[in-house]
Amino acid sequence: MTWKPQHINFMVLLIREGVSVRDIAAVFSVSADTLYALGRSRGFRLNKLRKMPPLPPEERSKIIQEFCRHKAATKNLRSLVDSYGICFKDFLEQPLTAFSQTPHALHHHADIVFLLLREGINAYDIASIFSADSGKIAYLAKSHGFRVVELKQMPPLPQDERHKIIQEFCAKPSNKEKLRSMLKTYNILLEDFIVQPIQKFDDTVKRDYAHQHNALSARFLSDRDKEIAELRRKGNTLAVIAQNYGISRERVRQLILRYNRISDNPVDNEAVKKTTQLPSPEQLERRKKILELCRSGLTYREIAEALGVTKGHAYNTIYDYNRTAEHPLQVRRDQDERKEKYRKRREAIVVERKKGKTIHAIAEQLGISCASVNKAVKKAGLTRPRRNPKKKNR
Repeated sequence: MTWKPQHINFMVLLIREGVSVRDIAAVFSVSADTLYALGRSRGFRLNKLRKMPPLPPEERSKIIQEFCRHKAATKNLRSLVDSYGICFKDFLEQPLTAFSQTPHALHHHADIVFLLLREGINAYDIASIFSADSGKIAYLAKSHGFRVVELKQMPPLPQDERHKIIQEFCAKPSNKEKLRSMLKTYNILLEDFIVQPIQKFDDTVKRDYAHQHNALSARFLSDRDKEIAELRRKGNTLAVIAQNYGISRERVRQLILRYNRISDNPVDNEAVKKTTQLPSPEQLERRKKILELCRSGLTYREIAEALGVTKGHAYNTIYDYNRTAEHPLQVRRDQDERKEKYRKRREAIVVERKKGKTIHAIAEQLGISCASVNKAVKKAGLTRPRRNPKKKNR
């Protein structure tokens, strides 16, 4: 898009009011990296702008009016403000930081978020209470020095501290209703949740919720997904399956991962790998020839040229053999031959240079780069003085 002054001014206004860069990027239908690059090109950093106070009311209203001249811009801005639980008319009158539900409202409720995580509630469901996504839950935990996985592994909070956090959060009726509707998906009443932690219920919430999720999501598995999973169980490699269905190997791996998350009968990748890693008769024959050529005294390069394989393949085959062999194979190195080759080439460069040929002509004659010729010429001391040497400053 074409960045106009009113766009940049409005972006700066939102950042100074505490709006996240990703949400601002959604208003302009661009990526967050684009906004960071735009800030650098204009000589300011977005993180430093965030630490500055909001703009004065007069300047703020002027910037918003200029930005809201187009209906599309107003629609995007309205959706942004609604995602933070703030009325659009209120946003036009005062900055977001003046509201109780600030753009970082999630940070004000960090206690209830961490409590729910330690109770085993899914991060997606916790984010739904605050009209956010799971990424903001992870960012909140990271800002407090935790990871979501670490919080889930912690034991529940003590009873007194737990009651206090829940009562503070449920003091507002809207928060109480959101928490009640979220717990309803787990078949738990809010009154029961207040009395005791989730881990003490007879039916484990995480198991029940996972079962419901799998039963619901299993309907979205296509016949192709099931066929791919079955082929993988039989020991077929990802490359073979991808060739059969005309897709990439990476796509096959992704489909199998999705199948394992949804299905009650996931594919055991470890067991499949043990069957697929068995070498074929062709591979065994090629391995035997590589070892025979190595015993005859050939180098890695000569073995690769003789069998039509790569030098790295020959090296890996001999390396795997030497790890378990009682008498490891010693491969002849071709360093002496390379040194002799380079010595003869340097002599040829010196001879041609003494004849008066240019570096470019010598490089074309020998089929090498001008830098290699120049290096050999300097080493032999055949460099010519400059025609117009610079005068030293007196």
